[in-house]
Amino acid sequence: MQRDMELVREILLALERHPHGFAPDNLGIKDYSEEQVAYHAYVM
Repeated sequence: MQRDMELVREILLALERHPHGFAPDNLGIKDYSEEQVAYHAYVM
């Protein structure tokens, strides 16, 4: 899987929105599969 910098940006923005800075179970990122989000979060 290739790194998608737009998805990385979306993950970081979702973490910033969360009050404690920890990721909730669902980051609420649309247009990406759960597998894509999990992979990108893992490599970060």
